Amino acid sequence: MILIVIAIFFLLNVFDDHIDPIIIDVNAWPSYEVWYIAEGQGYFGDTFIEIACFSKWKVNVSSLYKDNIDITHSTYFMSLYYANKGESAESILISSYILGADGLVVDKELESPGEFNGAEIAVEINTDENFLLCKALHNLGIEDKNVYIVSTTSEKAAEIFYRRHCRCLFYL
Repeated sequence: MILIVIAIFFLLNVFDDHIDPIIIDVNAWPSYEVWYIAEGQGYFGDTFIEIACFSKWKVNVSSLYKDNIDITHSTYFMSLYYANKGESAESILISSYILGADGLVVDKELESPGEFNGAEIAVEINTDENFLLCKALHNLGIEDKNVYIVSTTSEKAAEIFYRRHCRCLFYL
C-alpha cells in the first residue's frame, strides 16, 4: 500500500507541467511600458512571464526583498542608489527618457571649465537632475565644493537663469 502511494506521488510530480512564472514588477515611471510591449510582441518567447504593476516604489522594493518578484523596473538613479549601498543586482535593460533639452545650460560668458569655480548653478537638490549635474561637473574636472548650488525646481531654475541670477542651470 505504501509503495502504491509513493508511486502515485512520484508519477504526479514527474508529470506536473506547472511552471512558476518570472515575475517582473513595474510602476508608472517613464519607459515601464516597454515590458508590456515586449510581452505583447513575443520577445520573451516560451518563457512564462507575469507583469505586476505596483503604485508605490516602496512596494516594489519590499516585494523584491521578500522574493515575491524576480525582476524590478527602476529608474537609473534608484538603481545606482541601491548599488552604492552594496545591493547585488544586474541591469538587463536600460532605456532613456530624454526630452531633447536636458543638460547643463551655461552662461555664454563662461568660456572654459575653470571659469565654473564659484559659479552659481540652479538645480533641484536630491533629484536625478542633481545627480546628473554632479556627474557633468566631475566629467569637466570641477569639484562640487567649487560651485554654489541654488536649490530650486527646473521651472524656477530656468527663470532664475533667464533673469541672470545664476550663471548655470541643470535642466531635465
